Amino acid sequence: MRRRVLGLLALACVALLGLAGPAVAVGPGGGGTRHGVRINLSGGAVVGPGETVGGPVISADGGAVIAGQVNDDVLVGRGDLAVSGRVNGDVLVVDGNATITGRVDGDITVLSGRVVVKAGANVSGDVTSGTAPLAAAGTVHGHVKKLDLASIFTGFVIAFLLVLWVAVTVSTLVLGLVFLFFFPRAVDAAVAAGRRVGFSIIWGILVGILGPVLGVAIVSSIVGVPLGAAVLGVMTLLAPLGYVVSAHHLGRMMIRKPGLGARIGAFLAGFAILRFAALVPGFGFLVWLIASGYGIGAL
Repeated sequence: MRRRVLGLLALACVALLGLAGPAVAVGPGGGGTRHGVRINLSGGAVVGPGETVGGPVISADGGAVIAGQVNDDVLVGRGDLAVSGRVNGDVLVVDGNATITGRVDGDITVLSGRVVVKAGANVSGDVTSGTAPLAAAGTVHGHVKKLDLASIFTGFVIAFLLVLWVAVTVSTLVLGLVFLFFFPRAVDAAVAAGRRVGFSIIWGILVGILGPVLGVAIVSSIVGVPLGAAVLGVMTLLAPLGYVVSAHHLGRMMIRKPGLGARIGAFLAGFAILRFAALVPGFGFLVWLIASGYGIGAL
């Protein structure tokens, strides 16, 4: 599935390259071949009988007909695909149908449409399409299945959130350790100030809300763009710094010993609690918001 998605991205990227320069021939009707690549932005792509293309063959708008041989992938943006020849790579159709009467050595994927594999065809990989695919008996050696876009989207969202969680965790951890090593007195002072919980929360709300509003207002005046950008930049730094202060304050409730080692241990303990809480959907964002606001108020 990863290769199929990459193929879709490649379709867009290569089409843009075709617009940017003369590396390949682009035209409304068949496509020119150069360096073994055939790209058509409109009108469709045709690989005639007895013709061999190194590939890939890409048709952005207009479909494709493969009656000869393609030694790489075939990617179609919008339009139907007919393969009566041979494709040695994968086949991807974004919006259209694919009819296979020849041979495909890779996978066939149609995002919006249907794959039809007729008798006498030969597909070595999987066949997947948005509408339930049809395949004659004995023509497909892989799996034949309907594409579940909802599951794919959910998987991407989960993967993105996990990557985001790791990125935030690592960057905030580094910021916290730097803050502890170079500004230990500031950390202790912020923890002491944070004991006035109500005071810290009020200041956190005021700074956290009024700061961005003030920055945007200054930027909108055009003349004050540098000052407004500086205010927004400071707020961007204050949010993770406030989170670090809250993590250290939370850890100090458990580890009260003096010294740098105790400070680091307290920070790591509090930070671990906050980052595990951040794994809970919805609740994690609320924890980040409260911790950052409280820490900003303490600062």
